[in-house]
Amino acid sequence: MSNAVHKLLDRASKEYYNGSPVMSDAEFDALQLSYNYEALGADQADSTVTHLFKMYSLTKVYDEEKYPLHSKGELWHETDKLDGAAVELTYIDGTLAVAATRGDGTIGQDITSKMLLLVPNTIEQKGSVQIVGEVVVKDKSIENSRNYASGALNLKDLEEFKTRIPNLDFIAYSVQAVDYLLTESYYEDMIVLRSNGFLVVTLLPLEHKYPMDGKVFRIDSNLKFSELGYTSRFPRGAYARKLYSDVEIKEAELLEVVWQVGGSGKVSPVSIFSEVIIDDAKVTRATLHNPGFIENMGLCIGDTILVSRAGGVIPKILGKVN
Repeated sequence: MSNAVHKLLDRASKEYYNGSPVMSDAEFDALQLSYNYEALGADQADSTVTHLFKMYSLTKVYDEEKYPLHSKGELWHETDKLDGAAVELTYIDGTLAVAATRGDGTIGQDITSKMLLLVPNTIEQKGSVQIVGEVVVKDKSIENSRNYASGALNLKDLEEFKTRIPNLDFIAYSVQAVDYLLTESYYEDMIVLRSNGFLVVTLLPLEHKYPMDGKVFRIDSNLKFSELGYTSRFPRGAYARKLYSDVEIKEAELLEVVWQVGGSGKVSPVSIFSEVIIDDAKVTRATLHNPGFIENMGLCIGDTILVSRAGGVIPKILGKVN
């Protein structure tokens, strides 16, 4: 792997765990596989909390791979894999005590004051209960929806966060309690959360459409899920089916940077690069957003750059190869 790509993926990994992703999961996964990269852990923010239960990632199964074998006779659920910002909520004797971003899976950034405005503050269950879900954007007009959700959770100003609440939902997809099971069934767990006022991934209202980046498969039996256990990183009773084959990333030569005036009068740098074909479309230019973006990428004329199309539509510079 080139040093530049390694640095790019190091930065993307750190920003993901810090709640400010610089590329989509699918783009990161495609580069990680292509360049045989091992992701780093997170740098922790100043105000952090330890999760009640570790927040695991999911084993990723790609289009060209076979599904893991499901246990014979066991019920599995298929749900949409939401593309937002993962958050855990800890309730103590029915009251929301702390909320945190995923962080490195063990320690996350404290966002309790924000989540108190977005989720039910109380639940019926007693003892210590952790609910995990995704903060997602529900406004289709918002571009880079995952960054919008993560950015909202990282805002320092609570009043500014309040202005984003109408565009956000928290959707729960996991619940665990200390010393007891809510029910024996994952599906029944979601019904319990729904009765407490949560949107849940198994029972999303049909009128809502949220950003997604794959499918999740999870065994229904909570007892079986517990018996299957975990690897160091993943539960064995659930996995994600990702859309790796839908992501095309091409190398191109950066030829020129020009300045373009947008409809609002904003002036932005635009990259001009050697022609590449992505999703059957010819691509020769992409926005560089602002001078800070160019500086962070370390881009220079003549560099070999990595080009994708965000959402399969908008040309996007991911970084450079050399």
